[in-house]
Amino acid sequence: MINAGFEFPAKRITVNLAPAGGHNVLMIGPPGSGKSMLAKRIPSILPAMSTQEVLEVTKIYSVVGFAIMCRG
Repeated sequence: MINAGFEFPAKRITVNLAPAGGHNVLMIGPPGSGKSMLAKRIPSILPAMSTQEVLEVTKIYSVVGFAIMCRG
């Protein structure tokens, strides 16, 4: 769960639930309001991909021509 010192509980709930449900989040606000900070933290709450999901993503990247960086 992301806890970045939110002043509004709705932000915390939205940023935690939307990625878990596979939904998009549109973040709008003035510079310095924490949009980039939240976006950088979202991957940390997502579950690891299954083998099938990894293969699907690899196929898509291959067709598009993107190189996949291996983390080891």
